[in-house]
Amino acid sequence: MKQKIGIDFTYIMDDTATGIRKYGEEILEGLTKLGNNYEIVLFVNDALEKAFKEKFPEYKIVVIKFVLKDVRYVRRINVFNPLKTIAMKKEQCDLIIYPYICKYTKIIKKSKKIIAILDLIPLDMIKDKTSSKYNKIKNENIKTMNKSKTIVTISEYSKKRLNEINPKFKGEIVVIPSSVSKPKETIKDVFEITKTRNPYIFSINSFLKHKNQITLVKAFEIIKNQIPHNLVLVRKTRKRTCK
Repeated sequence: MKQKIGIDFTYIMDDTATGIRKYGEEILEGLTKLGNNYEIVLFVNDALEKAFKEKFPEYKIVVIKFVLKDVRYVRRINVFNPLKTIAMKKEQCDLIIYPYICKYTKIIKKSKKIIAILDLIPLDMIKDKTSSKYNKIKNENIKTMNKSKTIVTISEYSKKRLNEINPKFKGEIVVIPSSVSKPKETIKDVFEITKTRNPYIFSINSFLKHKNQITLVKAFEIIKNQIPHNLVLVRKTRKRTCK
């Protein structure tokens, strides 16, 4: 009998390319390379039903309806969606993979699971390590780690930090890097501009404080006269329905 693996994609809110969506899809692609010894079930929100059925027709798609469409709360509510819990329990997966998790994510307690904690940037951005806010976020991450015997993260540095905040964790922490392997249509113009110029360091990220792009700019300032490269920063713009 094939092992049944579920992947929780309910954190994806719409059909746009994002880093956390790509990370989940890369985990799925990795599973397919292991052979056909697995039955894979994808849990998605109804906004992604069409896109996922077109992109992954070979897998079973379990669609979970939005319980709230207000963009301010949609991810918070839907990762805790009780309908998701019912659907996951009904599928009786041998293993459930959570490629993205936040403090609101509803995790099936009795199932075997792999949980991704991509990084500890929200924690590391807090300067006062004795503050209540720091300890609250730290404890939330420790609690999440203790829910699974296997944690996935994006870098050796993140793995080191996870071990530092939770030295008593007895499970396994696995590094699966997150990256962009080739240009997409949406950034084609950037490559058209840069390909006729000097070689370049290319960074795709949002310009938010916790993404720490300023550190990359400062580092480039130090070495820019030692290398022929330009630094190219690209971000995606979004229309928001709320402030």
